[in-house]
Amino acid sequence: MTEAISLPHPNKSYPLHEAPSEVAAITGLRRPSDIKSVASNSSMEKLLKPNPGEHSVPVCPKLDSTYLRGKWFIIDSGASTDVLSLGDFTALFPEYIRQTKNKLTFQTANDIVDANKGVRVRIADWDSPADAVLMRSSPNLTFLGLVA
Repeated sequence: MTEAISLPHPNKSYPLHEAPSEVAAITGLRRPSDIKSVASNSSMEKLLKPNPGEHSVPVCPKLDSTYLRGKWFIIDSGASTDVLSLGDFTALFPEYIRQTKNKLTFQTANDIVDANKGVRVRIADWDSPADAVLMRSSPNLTFLGLVA
């Protein structure tokens, strides 16, 4: 007669109840806050001008309570900077829009486009604040930074 061998039950996976930012914090994942470009002509950390009387550019509050929470952000390996929709931020956070220190010119898929407005924003809860250029009729793009 053969004897049945009991096998251990497989581990069950349980859904995480924590928000992704809490999971990142628990596991110790942090995005570096000192990311800078090695390109000599890049000044992304100095993109925006504070308004008169401001010591620094304020960070736009969380996007959670707005319709931007569910919007897609395209991770664009060809982008040179974060680009967000001027229309969205004009409607939701006009007080956080700042002028860029210089007029910026971008070669897009459709045309050459100038930009002179931006916003300092934290895209995800665990993310470091970054300056983004605001453009009309643009999808929300986040760039990868320097890829070695």
